Amino acid sequence: MRNRSGRIVALVLAMSWVAGFAVAATEPNATDLKKVMGDNFQRVAMILNNLIAARYESIPHEAELIVEHASLLIKSPPREVKTQEERSMFLTYASSLKTSAMNLLEVTKELAKRDKQQNTPGQLSVDYLRVAAASHYGIMVTNCVLCHNQFRRHQL
Repeated sequence: MRNRSGRIVALVLAMSWVAGFAVAATEPNATDLKKVMGDNFQRVAMILNNLIAARYESIPHEAELIVEHASLLIKSPPREVKTQEERSMFLTYASSLKTSAMNLLEVTKELAKRDKQQNTPGQLSVDYLRVAAASHYGIMVTNCVLCHNQFRRHQL
């Protein structure tokens, strides 16, 4: 009898342990979100450096990770975002971040490809794409700032 109840307790503990991981996988906690946001902040700084230095081949990797992180935020807004209005606002910022990062990714891939082509020394090719890359970067940063300013009081 004692052995059987021990197995039942062990089974219940194991099931709750697995269930805990399943919930944790779908709902990131505040520490996970802070890590994602910190990673995004570092990547945004690296992207700026690469935009200024015209090292476009280095940007797609960073932009892809921001797209991935924004997708995570869209799927699982933090628990501190409670009202429907706050949720809508958070999702708008996260979706805009994702879209801007995706656009930056595509533009910088094209710039990297075109920069490998021969140009007259000192001449930049396809300046309109450089302006578009800077614009997408600016929108990414704007969304980060707006979101952090809006939800900082919730201590994400």
